[in-house]
Amino acid sequence: MDPPIDQARRSKDESFAHYTKRRRRSFSETTWTDRWIAKECPKISTEQAVKAIATLLTIEKTEDDQWSQQDEASQESERLNSSSPLFRGVLKANGLCVDEMGDHIPPEVQELVDRHIRKARDSPRLSAEEIKAVRRIISKSWHNAEPARSGLFTAPLFPIPPNLSRGGGTTWNSQALPRNPSYRYSICPPKTDLHFGFPTTLTSTWDISELDVADHPFIRPYSQPTGGNMFPSYLRETRSEATGGTLYVAEGQLASAGAHRVNSWLWILDQLDPNRKRSSSDAVVFSDAGTQREAVAYVHYFNPEDGMFYMSCIDQFYYRNDIQRYRDHLESVMDWLVNTQQPMIRHALRQLRPIVKTWGTSRIASVATCPDPNPSNMCLYTGSQRSGNMCPGSDCKACYLA
Repeated sequence: MDPPIDQARRSKDESFAHYTKRRRRSFSETTWTDRWIAKECPKISTEQAVKAIATLLTIEKTEDDQWSQQDEASQESERLNSSSPLFRGVLKANGLCVDEMGDHIPPEVQELVDRHIRKARDSPRLSAEEIKAVRRIISKSWHNAEPARSGLFTAPLFPIPPNLSRGGGTTWNSQALPRNPSYRYSICPPKTDLHFGFPTTLTSTWDISELDVADHPFIRPYSQPTGGNMFPSYLRETRSEATGGTLYVAEGQLASAGAHRVNSWLWILDQLDPNRKRSSSDAVVFSDAGTQREAVAYVHYFNPEDGMFYMSCIDQFYYRNDIQRYRDHLESVMDWLVNTQQPMIRHALRQLRPIVKTWGTSRIASVATCPDPNPSNMCLYTGSQRSGNMCPGSDCKACYLA
């Protein structure tokens, strides 16, 4: 005859087994833990079952936590784009700085902006009717979820020279994006609303020797990030206030796109002369972030002093009062692209020929023997007649023909 304690334990075991069977019948869907208990617990004592359940719950929780952390990390990685509050940290960790106040612009970049972008213009002023037409376009886009498609970026506000090509709405390649291998997250490839560069080979008027280099597989990731145009050097990102869009998000998108373009041009310059003296004005790109209400202008550059890519604010335009001033700004940017940036790019492409499998001393030697494509000895940076290899009256740090 069993001792009373064993009889009581067996009674508890039978009751527990009956409970698990009844619970299994009462639920059409049970957890893996319940099914395991229903199958295994009748074979063990209550004490063993309690220990097994405690152990099992610990294992299940640990596995769930691990998967949860992995899911959160995966979701966090997917969210690290310009709309994520962590995105600015990702930019900084990968060597990008958004200078919202424009307090960190180096003197040579500031001089370039003052000379080429903020210069006084003698072009015809917008008429009163043209200004009213721009105001009507802005008013119509006020409640628009996609103001970039509202017609604002056309004449008379947006002067687009015929030798520039418009692109946008396509994700860029990531090859030229700055990357810190010591940091977990890389920068998401940008996708700007608009960008202006130069026509591709199909419609370009450039020399075939220049296009041959621009289309080469070595160069294409840097010359054509989307395929819509070549060497985009003015970028535009628009957010709709009607749907909660902010300039903060637009800035993040432009910061990565601007760094992509600056780094691309630096890469090309490094192929020409890897030992050149670097300056913050070597590679400069301009951009605007806007809403239906205003636009903020930026300059993008690389500062060799601290090794950071910068996006610095240079101006702000409130559409209600600054339509003419904003048009002047856009005209100056377009002039920079056509009259300064374009000759520098074409000159660099000519110097890069011939492209060989291993760029090195053989390529540099071949470049040195090429005839000077600028026989007039004009500096493509200052526009001045050079004396020898120097610009008169100043130390031109961005004279690409020196």
